[in-house]
Amino acid sequence: MSKVRRLGAVALGALLLVAAPATAQAQQTKPSVSLSSASDLDPAGQKITIKGTAFDPKFGDGKGYGVRIGPQRTGWRDKATTTFTQYSKLLKENWQFGIDLKPDGTWQTEVTVKGSYTAGGETISAANEQFYVMIFPWDNPDTAKDILIPLKFKGSDKPVDGALTWGIKASWRGYIARGGTITPSQGATFDTAGTPPLPYVWPFKSASFDPRAGKGEVHFSGKVNFAYEAHTIWDYGLANPKIVINPDGKGVLHATVNTAFYGTKAQPEKVFGPKEIAYADLVFDGKPVVSGRGVTVKIKSAALTEDGAAAFAGFYPKGTEVDAGTVTFTADFPAECEAGTQFDKGNLVWGFKKSFRQYVGNGSGNSIKASGGAVITDIDVVPNQNGVATGAHRYPFKSAKYTSDTKFEVAFGGMISFDYPAHLFTVHLGNPRVVVDGKTGSLFADVELTAKEGAPGKPTKLTGVELAKLNLDTAKATNADGVLTIVGVAATLASSEAFAGFYAAGDKLDTMTIALGAACSSLPTPTASPPVDGGTTSPEDLVPPLNFRPTELANTGANPVGMLTIGALLLMSGAGMVYFGRKVRRS
Repeated sequence: MSKVRRLGAVALGALLLVAAPATAQAQQTKPSVSLSSASDLDPAGQKITIKGTAFDPKFGDGKGYGVRIGPQRTGWRDKATTTFTQYSKLLKENWQFGIDLKPDGTWQTEVTVKGSYTAGGETISAANEQFYVMIFPWDNPDTAKDILIPLKFKGSDKPVDGALTWGIKASWRGYIARGGTITPSQGATFDTAGTPPLPYVWPFKSASFDPRAGKGEVHFSGKVNFAYEAHTIWDYGLANPKIVINPDGKGVLHATVNTAFYGTKAQPEKVFGPKEIAYADLVFDGKPVVSGRGVTVKIKSAALTEDGAAAFAGFYPKGTEVDAGTVTFTADFPAECEAGTQFDKGNLVWGFKKSFRQYVGNGSGNSIKASGGAVITDIDVVPNQNGVATGAHRYPFKSAKYTSDTKFEVAFGGMISFDYPAHLFTVHLGNPRVVVDGKTGSLFADVELTAKEGAPGKPTKLTGVELAKLNLDTAKATNADGVLTIVGVAATLASSEAFAGFYAAGDKLDTMTIALGAACSSLPTPTASPPVDGGTTSPEDLVPPLNFRPTELANTGANPVGMLTIGALLLMSGAGMVYFGRKVRRS
């Protein structure tokens, strides 16, 4: 063998001798913890011994490790003092003020744990929250060495109301786990029965579910935050999932999402929320299985909605598959309920006239506002660039006189105000009252026109005026589970005076939905767009009639609203260029 080969062999052998102990040492650096007892603990207080091995005293610049006992709430890893833990000590080499970490990586301490204690003025109980022994690198974002050991106390285990086991997205967890942090809080925990990187368990909060109809909502609590600062992911938080179950085997997962991406931590480039969004579309694996008051339904597949994808700041497109999961909950089933002749709740969903909502919504500086319990819904929204809420309106129930499904009178409350400052008017429409007798009926309401200075007409205020004629020929009525619902009630304007001369008597208005419920019932939430007047394709419906225009401006001889109206009509009819072309040829 040549001298060069001999030197190479010696060098290689030296490298192997050096590398072998390093590899063995690396395999032994994963910290581990043991407890003398972790279950069947005395809730009044029990002393336990905690032992640790393979804790590197030099890890994290020798700052040490935090050892805490209590619930896993937001901030459990924070350097600042936590007011919700019953025990918090620093584990560090040669540390006489907390727990002493030996040079060989071992340590031991004795702690008395209780199932209930008071901290920060709050009583914290293991009957309401899971307690843990929590150990983590001190003042260090690295969660790879975090250790959580659950504690169980005698008599504190309550029947499980339910939970959502769902990990958001496995590949996302795996990506963050490579160099970032994942922090469950507010009751959410890691699902130790899952496959690492572990998914999550979200505790059950409440449910409104009808097993006969196979539909309802299930609310969960908890939050999980993700961060990967090296990749400018400062925070991605998902909290309080809500599962909507539909009878067709599909559903939607809603969640409150907050994000901060790119830029700097102090000034992130993309910030979102916190805001509740429809996060993922769901397909369930069969119908919900009911056992007593317990319900279980499995999520077969889930895909990001448009809003869910947008909240990821471009990481995943709409339709990207996210995790499946399992939903378990205790349902407060509605009792058998019949409406009889007494109604105690209800609502009226009606948008007056879609074209009028569009007209007001398209004006700069305008507004449509609800008050007195009325609500502007997201049903039949007319898009606009001005941020005006243009959805159909929901008026709250006040009282009812009921004879039959085809003969009744219902009073609703609330008010909707349409404000158009540039056209010098505000219209208030409130307190609608519906009277039905057979296939016909009327809607009465309070209508007020506030005409500002410069408007030609006088202010108008009508109380309980007949605003609309109703036709129920094609309406669909159902009476089940204590709720009478009538969908598709056709309406036409009763008189021009009833809406301050904006439209003529007989003009089509939006159709309406009437819902009335007995005290024992649960009112359905209207989700589909009600049939509307269809008038948005007619330009004449988008402006008030010519007899309601402001007077000419002083010294100009111009009628601004009239000119705007003519311009809008010409452009919308495609005749603008023809009109101006003819004018040029004549001049």
